Amino acid sequence: MPRKRTQTFDLYRFQILPTTSNVQMTLYDDRGPKSREEAVSRKNEFLALSLSELPEMSHQGHTIAKRVIDSSNEFSVLLLGIQKDIERVTRELTPERLESYPTVILALNNQPDVQIIGISRNTKAFSSTAVVTRVLERALNKLLQNFALAVHFEALFDESEFWDLIQEHRTKVQSVRFELITPNMANISDTLEVDLVALNKASNSHQTDLELNSPPEGALEIDRENSTIVSLVNYASKGGGDISLKIRGLKKRVRTSQSTKTTEVEELNLEGDPNLIRDILRGAINVE
Repeated sequence: MPRKRTQTFDLYRFQILPTTSNVQMTLYDDRGPKSREEAVSRKNEFLALSLSELPEMSHQGHTIAKRVIDSSNEFSVLLLGIQKDIERVTRELTPERLESYPTVILALNNQPDVQIIGISRNTKAFSSTAVVTRVLERALNKLLQNFALAVHFEALFDESEFWDLIQEHRTKVQSVRFELITPNMANISDTLEVDLVALNKASNSHQTDLELNSPPEGALEIDRENSTIVSLVNYASKGGGDISLKIRGLKKRVRTSQSTKTTEVEELNLEGDPNLIRDILRGAINVE
């Protein structure tokens, strides 16, 4: 019996934050919020609206085509294809250039207590799914500014990946940098011991960077019993940010986002029943 082909989806959390504490009614159209509180309370509605109105996008000079498979306020499935034409030689031995759009699938769960997007891997289209999040984030934020909001995507990862790195390089860790997005989801930030929400309200900061550095000739002593560090790692792993380590002997910083969580589904027939596609992906993306 032939083995069923599967598709791998990388998982990212997205958080939607207000861009100002002083929403001015004159800046936005009739659909926009009249206050910061309204912008926050309707953030998922405004994201769904912006997703449905995505403009033409591009990446490194290549046009990106969009096709919506399914769309609602709570769950959307769309395809993004990037133009990468194919050259071939015909039977007549003449060169021919064919238009081609290798594609990735995006499944976005916009429920306020989930806010996860799964992006299928296809290196013929994009070198990584992280590239797709940057393209999508840039496009969405151009629209979300009309609602005094901005969206941020961060990879989900297993927190044990961080502790394994600490254990493996325990005498060589020179610095650990936490790059944390201000939370707007209580269910992923309830154990966070740093009040990023208060910092956001006081300063309008969307990202807070906290860096620990060792003495010049020493190494950091990162203790798994330290509740503050544990809370930072736990929050970041749930899509609240990224963590990078500088390890003596390695030129580049090691990032936890390099070990993004994944889910797999049987290869989808994109010309099939949209309801079936939506149900399969909804089940796969509704994860923690």
